[in-house]
Amino acid sequence: MISTIIFDLGGVLFTNGAGLFVQYLAERYHYKEALLDAVIHGPTGSAYRSGSMSSGDFWKIFKASFPLPLGAAELERIWEFQYELIEETREIILELRKKYRVYYLSDTVKKRVDNLQKKYRFLTLFEGGVFSHEAGIRKPNPEIYKKVLARAGVSGTEAVFIDDKAHNLAPAAALGIHTIHFTNSRQLKRDLARLNLL
Repeated sequence: MISTIIFDLGGVLFTNGAGLFVQYLAERYHYKEALLDAVIHGPTGSAYRSGSMSSGDFWKIFKASFPLPLGAAELERIWEFQYELIEETREIILELRKKYRVYYLSDTVKKRVDNLQKKYRFLTLFEGGVFSHEAGIRKPNPEIYKKVLARAGVSGTEAVFIDDKAHNLAPAAALGIHTIHFTNSRQLKRDLARLNLL
């Protein structure tokens, strides 16, 4: 029986800040999105999100690849600015909380969490969760899904995981977790209704 709903954040509760940051830089400074994406979402970005690389080191590598006329602090600010709360998803979470325990599982860095929390107070929506920078690993590593299940105190079959990236769903499904591929809030509502959760 499902008791716990686990949400990804970027691209689900918030707009896809990393993707929008890549688009912004590509359009403004005429770099190829694929090259920017390779750093933001590749091994360097993974090390940054998992807490094994400092913010300073990440931006040093990033600026060596893309010599932009912007400092690290300004780049970080622009990146964070791309994250906007999706109100429809927030309303779904508030509805789910009436019957289920709601957790988060997100690949992100501490500074971004702190700043988004100041702006949106989003952590009050959740009972708890796991951030990659705390866990030292990130999706799709199976261990991070095990960590959030352990934190919630449930088995995979008792949980639903929602993510906007399809490749993050397979490891969850392998643990018995029900999965939903998020494309928009309206579709999420329909999929939750099909599972008789809304």
